[in-house]
Amino acid sequence: MLRFALAIGLFLAAPAHSAEMKFMTGQIDFNKFIADKPWRGQNGDKGVFRKNGTWTATINGKRGKGTWVWVDQLWCRQGTLGGKPLKTDCQMLHADKTHFSITRDRGRGKTTLYKFSKSGYRTRHRAFHCINISSECREERSPVTGPQRRLVKR
Repeated sequence: MLRFALAIGLFLAAPAHSAEMKFMTGQIDFNKFIADKPWRGQNGDKGVFRKNGTWTATINGKRGKGTWVWVDQLWCRQGTLGGKPLKTDCQMLHADKTHFSITRDRGRGKTTLYKFSKSGYRTRHRAFHCINISSECREERSPVTGPQRRLVKR
């Protein structure tokens, strides 16, 4: 009986990601498995992480947005949630074709499991990414699609 209790305890203490999930080591893995795929959490959380280095989400009923970068094989995000600044947090990510997990505080914190969503996540976040130095980005509004960013030659 003691062995059974220890086995159950070890199982419950295991991380939320399965052995089949791949550890995301950087931008290439992230783009392949996670980027631009809408996701949902167990309590109604939802969001999307974009390849352009931005994210938008609704967490615990609060809207959030921000930016992210890769540092030492960790996905580091900053931004706001419910209008309040979030502390920068570097996190370990694991993913497979249907799920991904985030372990906060450089892999030492709470692990949360999310499922990729087919329904999509619409966002009002106006993030953009301009690469061409000889150009500038201008915002345009469309009654159909909302704010748009267009690359304009100088």
